[in-house]
Amino acid sequence: MRRFGLARTARGPHYAPTCRETDPVRSLFRLSHWLLAVLCVCLCLAVLPAQARTPATPVPIQLTIADGLPSDTISELAEDKQGYLWLASDDGLARFDGRNYRIWRMEDGLTSNVVWTICVDTKDRVWMGFEDGGVGYLEANTRTFKRLEDPNFPELRDMMVWALAQTPNGEVWIGTAKQGVYRYRPDGRMQHFSARPDDPDSLPSDNVVGFEVAPDGSLWIGTWGGLVHWDGRRMERVPLPGPSQAVNRLYKEPDGKVLWVADIEGNTVQFNTVGRPTPRPWHSVTATPQVKGVLLRDQLGRYWLDTDTGLGMSADGGAIERVPIYSFSAHGLVNRNWITSYQDREGGLWFASLEGGLWHLPPRWDTFALFSHRADDPQSLANPSVVATAPSITGGVWLVGTRGVLERFDPVTGRVTPHLAPIDPERVPDTIIESRKGIVWIGVQGTLIRYDPQTREVRRRPLLEHMEEPAADPDIAGRPGRMAEDAQGRIWVALLTHGVQLWSSEGKLLRTIDYASHGLKALSVLDMRVGPDGQIWLSNNAGLWRWDPQADQFVAVRGAPSLPTYVFRQGDGGIVWVGLAGELRRYLWDGTQLTHLDTVGKDQEFPRVSPTGLVVDAGGVAWVSSHRGLIRVDPGSKLVRVYDVHDGLPSSPLQVATLVQASTGQILGGTSDGIVVFDPAMMRPNLRRPQLLIERVSLRRGEREMDVTNNVPLQVQDGDRDLHIVARMPTFTSPESTSYRFRLSGYDPDWIDVGATGERLFSRLPPGHYTLEVQGRTADGIWSASQ
Repeated sequence: MRRFGLARTARGPHYAPTCRETDPVRSLFRLSHWLLAVLCVCLCLAVLPAQARTPATPVPIQLTIADGLPSDTISELAEDKQGYLWLASDDGLARFDGRNYRIWRMEDGLTSNVVWTICVDTKDRVWMGFEDGGVGYLEANTRTFKRLEDPNFPELRDMMVWALAQTPNGEVWIGTAKQGVYRYRPDGRMQHFSARPDDPDSLPSDNVVGFEVAPDGSLWIGTWGGLVHWDGRRMERVPLPGPSQAVNRLYKEPDGKVLWVADIEGNTVQFNTVGRPTPRPWHSVTATPQVKGVLLRDQLGRYWLDTDTGLGMSADGGAIERVPIYSFSAHGLVNRNWITSYQDREGGLWFASLEGGLWHLPPRWDTFALFSHRADDPQSLANPSVVATAPSITGGVWLVGTRGVLERFDPVTGRVTPHLAPIDPERVPDTIIESRKGIVWIGVQGTLIRYDPQTREVRRRPLLEHMEEPAADPDIAGRPGRMAEDAQGRIWVALLTHGVQLWSSEGKLLRTIDYASHGLKALSVLDMRVGPDGQIWLSNNAGLWRWDPQADQFVAVRGAPSLPTYVFRQGDGGIVWVGLAGELRRYLWDGTQLTHLDTVGKDQEFPRVSPTGLVVDAGGVAWVSSHRGLIRVDPGSKLVRVYDVHDGLPSSPLQVATLVQASTGQILGGTSDGIVVFDPAMMRPNLRRPQLLIERVSLRRGEREMDVTNNVPLQVQDGDRDLHIVARMPTFTSPESTSYRFRLSGYDPDWIDVGATGERLFSRLPPGHYTLEVQGRTADGIWSASQ
């Protein structure tokens, strides 16, 4: 896609577009990922359109020099065939693999540190245009710099280049700030085009700000004097409909059918393939905000716009939504002057502004919709922090939190309906469920509340009435933990200090089962719900237990592990899921006992954490909340995927026992800043096999370090040491979750896991013949082919 570099004040408020790549992260994202993800909770939508997938508000993550950029002014982005992202800046050229930057400057042979534009050609050479340094390129294999020179055009050495493009016939077009256009042919011949006042078939101006290559191989040229179309034989001037003819920005949509032209007055014109202006897909010229230029149209058809109020997004040609841009240097929201934008091959979006660095949206930035309390919005959540959730038979989800308000959230529309406030005048609710009859039960320390949403009737019952106060911390005395409804409609309430209580559907206490009686261990109840036999099951640090009404006691579930069991769920076909520390197991219930089916654990890269919530979706995929993030487990493929702040979660830990699924399919979890909602059907792992590259091989010979990357086969001499291999798998999607492994035949007994570094160092190798294999694994659990 075409990218634009903002010119310096010497040429006014014009954008110098750079090269379009014809073929279709982790940076050091620091603490900013976490901080900005928390911020985005406060910026999300309050009311959303009715559709299955809850939309999300985009909140790009800022990258600056502190993250490794060579400069905070990036003028162009492009990708090569290997998947590296190249960045042109005013202090060098950078190559980014998702984790690390490699930077070229004048010390490495460049003719200038100010790189205005870059273009990756069909040979994978990286062309660059400089400020007062002409044009050059990096060779594809060696990445050494070569300057473009021609004795017939000596001015090439020192000219300022604002734009580059390659047409399908292999020609490289060079757009300059003052000398017009140069056409560099594959055979090395050069042709110059300049403005001539007496020739209508010439350029209207020698100030060239951008190129766009049309699908038929022709070329659109933007200049300060107007728009030009090169058809392979002649220059045809194409007038703009407004009073100004000075082009400020060009952008061609990915399908090549639409060209967008912005003039210096801020007018944006849409041209079709034959160069005729056509109506814009969004609001009229009088609408707010005003569009100053089209940055890009993404793979889902959304427009990303440079507007007078900042970065804007228009989905399906509809109203323009302002995209919140948070700057850490400014400590708040900012309105940036946008230079360039880019969509990488993985679908991630990149935006650059003058002296503001980069802002990045991962490919699935809209996976998670975030909702929070906003003091200036009465339609937002009432509770700043959501501590308990319960699905409703009507399709919504009940929420309670730190403001003490019971509210119903509709995950389809995003509508929030308050019901009961305050739930308790003094205490924050601990737990909530809805019965099959639609009655809401809320547990507060010392009180059980029965609420009928239809009649708004509220009944309050003391949990510790006629009971002795235990010799325990008064902060937990009488606090309810888990609640569940049994097959008879009775409500079971597990108290932290008194055991388990049984209540009638009308709110009458039927009995209390004390800890250390009726088979109930004196251990905190970690989870409780109806089991596959229709009886109440509960879990604790001693395992899994079921209520036996004939024996009038809790008995151990036969076949279940006698280990701390944090969560469990019943699936289809008698499947019972059991969540242990660092493991998720599946069992089959045959009516009397559980039989172990399989385990997803360390070998499948399941994090060594204790689950805090568990939902099994309609496709049989398990979703586990934890303090490490949200974990997706596919029982068929055994693939494990961990989602965290890098994927759009507001913060890694969801609140304990708040992960629930609405009857409409969305999964919801409470956080300390509101709720997060996602559609599990839309969250499919990327099964594309990644491309693994051996980026560098070096060794020390004497006191000298030698680069032997291209030495195949590699012969190590006697005395050589510190053989260092660096493997890379360029990706900008959760690069911190990638991992690598090495195996040197004749030396390693098996694969050696090196984690996310991708590096291996052999200090000394005994004489012999070796074959090295390297593999990389993506965040979605897909291994690359061996290199």
